[in-house]
Amino acid sequence: MMSTRMLFITTLLTNLLDSVGQLPLHQSAECIVISTITTRPTCYDSKRGLTLVAVSQDPTLNKQALTWIINPLPDTTSRIIRKSTPTLVVEAAGQITIPDSALQQWPKFTVHIVSKACIDQHRAASLFHSFVKRRVGTSCHVWYKQGT
Repeated sequence: MMSTRMLFITTLLTNLLDSVGQLPLHQSAECIVISTITTRPTCYDSKRGLTLVAVSQDPTLNKQALTWIINPLPDTTSRIIRKSTPTLVVEAAGQITIPDSALQQWPKFTVHIVSKACIDQHRAASLFHSFVKRRVGTSCHVWYKQGT
């Protein structure tokens, strides 16, 4: 069980870091507040993974180092993150792509984004955002933001 979890986390981190590339990230003295996170409203393509985009009023969002905390959940009614579910923590700018290997067995996940400046100022950078996978038609799945 533990080796499977470690393999999952290692694979996920490797894929996410590859998708981020070499971004010129820097720490800011200002707290960037994320108002929402969006996805493509089209059929999910497992070859491309799921791209999440942070939305903020701050124009420097895509150059800031943000910490993305992603928690897959075992069912669509879950609200509690259990110790047994893997947690992924990635530093990236305003967008990340989660590979299919990290999502294929999970019907729901939560995302929380923070910036170092927000932590230093004891402010929340974003609320928890939940996404659920829903079947549309016979061969299409779409990741929807839950509660919208």
